[in-house]
Amino acid sequence: MGELLVKRLIAFRDLVGPGALPAVKRVAMEIEHEFAERHSFASRPINLDPGYLTEAKVVLASTKDRGHRVYLAGGIFAEATLEYREGRFHPFPWTYADFRSEPVLAFFALLRESFREERPERGETTPRRRAARSRKRSPRRS
Repeated sequence: MGELLVKRLIAFRDLVGPGALPAVKRVAMEIEHEFAERHSFASRPINLDPGYLTEAKVVLASTKDRGHRVYLAGGIFAEATLEYREGRFHPFPWTYADFRSEPVLAFFALLRESFREERPERGETTPRRRAARSRKRSPRRS
C-alpha cells in the first residue's frame, strides 16, 4: 500500500438497505477504475470499501471469496467485519488491521449511536421516539 497511505471513513445520512450492497460495490469499483486510468502513479491509487452498519455489526463488500464471506450477487461477497457486543464493537479474527484500530472502532460506535437515534428498532426508545409515542397515547378532548 505504501507509506503515504491515507484512510478516510465516510458515512452517508441517507440509509440504503443491505440488499443494495452488490450494486454499491460495483459503483465503487467503477470509481476506482476511472480514478486509476486518470492517475498513473499507482496501479490502484484508491481503494473504496463500501459496507453497511446495523446495531449488531459492520459488513463490508468484497469481490474475493473466503471461508467467512457470503455470496450476495454479481460476484460480490459480504463480510461481517465487526460485531457489537458488551457495549462496543469487536473485530473478528479475519478483520483487517485498520478496522481493529481504536479510532475506527470509535467512529463506528458514534455512527451506531446516530443510527439508533435515527432508526430505532424493536421498540427501543429515543427521546424523539418517546415524544412521538406520548403524542399518540394522549387522550383527545372534544
